Amino acid sequence: MQAELTIEALTKIAKETAVDKPRAMKYKIGSYGRQGDIYIHPVSAEHKHGEATKDHQLAVGEGRGSRHIVEGDVKVFLGTNLPTTVNDRTFLGPMIEVGSKGATITHPEHAHVKLDAGFYQITHQMDARTLQRVRD
Repeated sequence: MQAELTIEALTKIAKETAVDKPRAMKYKIGSYGRQGDIYIHPVSAEHKHGEATKDHQLAVGEGRGSRHIVEGDVKVFLGTNLPTTVNDRTFLGPMIEVGSKGATITHPEHAHVKLDAGFYQITHQMDARTLQRVRD
């Protein structure tokens, strides 16, 4: 019974403090942004990547926490190279190219992130203790 009350209280607080307005991504190469368990790294146009994919989901998985979806003027590519500023054990995600109209990364539980035109490499948060990818 006490656990149910705690969950209800936390859910209420989360709804009351939720961010309705998308965050605008204004980072330079060498820095990063974040949405839950994914990191968004601006990279140069020369950043190596794999072939184009039609999948716009940025985190692998079927659960609600994996629903980081990029929408808008965007092309998605298989990621092949980590940004030089991250640990070589970091989990690699796709690379995205955002066109002049911009794009938005949406998620049902996090503030949406607006991206300006450019190139972005996605990486995933990792648990330093287990060296496993964190999934939200």
